[in-house]
Amino acid sequence: MNQNKLIKQKGMTLIELVILMIVLAVGLTGIISVIMTVTNSKFEPLLQWQAIQVGSNVIDTLLAKKYDSSSDCEKLGETKQEYLCEFQGIDKQKLQATFPEIAARMGNIPAFDISIDIRPFYEEKLTKDVLAINVTISEPRLGDIHLSALKAARIKSDEKANRVHAY
Repeated sequence: MNQNKLIKQKGMTLIELVILMIVLAVGLTGIISVIMTVTNSKFEPLLQWQAIQVGSNVIDTLLAKKYDSSSDCEKLGETKQEYLCEFQGIDKQKLQATFPEIAARMGNIPAFDISIDIRPFYEEKLTKDVLAINVTISEPRLGDIHLSALKAARIKSDEKANRVHAY
C-alpha cells in the first residue's frame, strides 16, 4: 500500500477556513442586530416617561402665568415672562435654554426640544378669552409627544373664571 494514502489529513484547508469565517460573520451580525434592537427598545419607555414629565412641568409652568385677556402682550413694553402670551412661538428650543428651572428640577435628562403653540380656543360663544396651550416635546429617537391644556382669562370680578382646566 501506498503510505501517502494512509496518512490522515489534520487541520483545515484554506477554503474551509474562509467558508467558516463567512458563516460566523453572518451569524454574529444577526445576533448583534437583535441585541441592539432589544437594548434600544428597553430605553424607549423611560424616554417617553421623561418626555411626558417634562411636558407636564412645562404646562404647569405656563398655566401659572398671568392671562387677563387676549390683549395682554399688546400692553407690554418689555418681556419679563410673566404673561402666558410671551411664550407663543417657541419652536424647537432646548429645554435647558427655555425653562432652566424645569431642567434643573428634572436632573439628568436627555436634550429635549420644546415647541409651544398658544391660540384662542373658540368652540362656542361661552369660551371667549380661553386659550388652548399646545406643548410638543421632541427627541430624535422618540419623535414628538404632544400635550394640551386650556386656560381661561381671569376676570377680577368673577372667581369662577379663575379656574384652570387641563387635559
